[in-house]
Amino acid sequence: MKFLRSIVMGLNPVCALCVCASAAHALEPTHRFSHSNALGTSLTILVRGSDTDAARIDQAVIREVARLEQVFSSYREDSELSQINRRATQSETPVSDDFLALVSLCEQWQSVLKKAFSCRMGRVIERWNEYEASQERPDRVSIRAIARQAHQSAYTSTELMAGLPNPDYDWSFGAIAKGFILDKALSAARKAAPGVEAIGLDIGGDTRYWQSPEVGAPWSVSVAVPGLPDDSGTHTLGTVEVRSGAVAYSGNDSRARKIQRSEYGHILTPRDGWPKANAVSAVVVADSATTADVLATALTAMDVSEALDWINERDEYAALLIDEDGRQYASNNWYQTFTSRASAAESVMARIQFEIPTFDVAEYRQPYLAIWVENDQREVVKNLLILGQSEQWMEKNRTWWRVQGRDYPQLLQGVARTTRRPGTYDVIWNGRDEFGDVLPSGNYTVYAEAVREHGGHEKLAIRIKLGEKLESITKKGKSEIASFSYESLAKH
Repeated sequence: MKFLRSIVMGLNPVCALCVCASAAHALEPTHRFSHSNALGTSLTILVRGSDTDAARIDQAVIREVARLEQVFSSYREDSELSQINRRATQSETPVSDDFLALVSLCEQWQSVLKKAFSCRMGRVIERWNEYEASQERPDRVSIRAIARQAHQSAYTSTELMAGLPNPDYDWSFGAIAKGFILDKALSAARKAAPGVEAIGLDIGGDTRYWQSPEVGAPWSVSVAVPGLPDDSGTHTLGTVEVRSGAVAYSGNDSRARKIQRSEYGHILTPRDGWPKANAVSAVVVADSATTADVLATALTAMDVSEALDWINERDEYAALLIDEDGRQYASNNWYQTFTSRASAAESVMARIQFEIPTFDVAEYRQPYLAIWVENDQREVVKNLLILGQSEQWMEKNRTWWRVQGRDYPQLLQGVARTTRRPGTYDVIWNGRDEFGDVLPSGNYTVYAEAVREHGGHEKLAIRIKLGEKLESITKKGKSEIASFSYESLAKH
């Protein structure tokens, strides 16, 4: 088998994940089963084991997915989810253990991710569906009121278990249910055939893998280009190596709502129920499919800078964010498991350090700063850091604004971080460009430019020979940048 790909159908993401069995040293399954119309999309089951065990796993997974679809489907009128959302009076019908377990997980993640994740968006989504069906222009004030009522509601799993109707919101599990079902299906598969060597499950592009410790080679999961469905596996970003874990994807792609002459992305922010501006696509690697599903959704609802800061504080997860122009923003540990298809060469790790000086003035304002890398053709190959989200002041960094800022306003709207106080700060660069490819060896220039309200303007530049030798270069500034240094660390 050259490529084992699950084709994404219906309203699911067109950027799929697939197992690349032809990759060197990759785990290769002995059995493959494909099923359509599982959770409204396709289901692929991969097994490394005997014919008998593989058949048992196939049937166990089908049964478990069908059972849980009856619980969580938002499209079936007879599902438990639909019945609970329709409750108008108190009910004595007990809530299933699976439903309560998922609600409990929702509440835990809502506490961790604050306003980036919610299972309370049912009525918000229904309102958007009504606008799309009627082609009526969406009323932002009305949508915000529905979202805030859901967010501020005191109705929790306690009231749910008591059978009380929910006056404030409807449950919606689109950001977590598929991952939860994948994890439950894997448990059912392992119970049905405990002697197999490896199991891989793919539902609509989200995947869950397991292998016994005796199996040496990992699963090799190919990550397709966002917005470009391709069953041949030709157009991929690269491959992720997974032993026992999960990979999930979330992104706008072709799922935008078309209302009158406008398009509205399907990624809604729980804070106000409105589509996320400049939403990115996200690929997440985690220990469970539930976690990967949740994080892939939540990261797309955040600004890029916020998403990277959150994920980089948690080494147990890895993530790749991709904006509409194809720029890639990787977590610090992403390239420990990911190999880019375009460039498998070793990249150079480097530390860029800068110091913001202290000024003894009455009206001090923190500086707006940009650090970026250009090649010998004066082309920007990588934005390393942007501090400050005000276009009025970032355009005072004249060089950066001319070569990058004015043409890509989304950098300020999502990538830029808040300004910083005086002090010394580090930026780690992996030697890759904006699109995740390893830059070829050669001459480059690293720039730092800063401007301060009621202050001055300064630009420093360091010429480097990338990949040819270890370098350590420091430049001293005279006003807004006390010092600026570049240190190449090692190849990786």
